[in-house]
Amino acid sequence: MEDATGSASLVKVDNPFSYANLTESWQKWTIELSEFSDAGLDLSQVAKISIGTGDGEDSGQPLGPPADTDFLYIDKITVCPLRCTLNSVADLDGNCKIDFGDFSAIANEWLNAGQYVLP
Repeated sequence: MEDATGSASLVKVDNPFSYANLTESWQKWTIELSEFSDAGLDLSQVAKISIGTGDGEDSGQPLGPPADTDFLYIDKITVCPLRCTLNSVADLDGNCKIDFGDFSAIANEWLNAGQYVLP
């Protein structure tokens, strides 16, 4: 990514679908923006995004037509707020994680009431 001042931040984010360029099926790839902001990129000033494929090594595939040619289709790039997709009554503190905070909520309720029944 590059910001409006021309300052670039080279951040490599690996696609979890390592076979993505080998399949014809569409895959949604969600990237946390914190992966870029934690690397120092000012997300309010993004002017350019670059997407690369491969590992930088020569594949040995002949270059250009009429040789084998590959295509990468990008349907859309959107930015949206983080949404919790966890749908569990065990997430008692509402932080979209089942963790020690939920255990603490159960323990506190148990100490206050003598018992706790999950909703």
